[in-house]
Amino acid sequence: MEELKFPNWFLGVIRCPNSGGKLSPANPVILHELSKRHLDAPLTNKLGRTISAPPTQGLVSEDGRWLYPIENNIPCLLPDEAIEITKFIRA
Repeated sequence: MEELKFPNWFLGVIRCPNSGGKLSPANPVILHELSKRHLDAPLTNKLGRTISAPPTQGLVSEDGRWLYPIENNIPCLLPDEAIEITKFIRA
């Protein structure tokens, strides 16, 4: 997995568009679990649209509910594109 390349201040200012809480880099365990789940049934975003490939990087909301995929070091912070990871991973 590639290391995130954001400036140090970036995570301090962005917030989850759905909950308003802080965001942090996704734990590799969560990303691995989503990849495994994707093999059984495709992942979906907040709107219920199927995600073609599981994310290899992402930002997770402080409450652990939402994952925002990162592609080419660009986080997609659109509320409707978030993956509700609590639907796929139980704590």
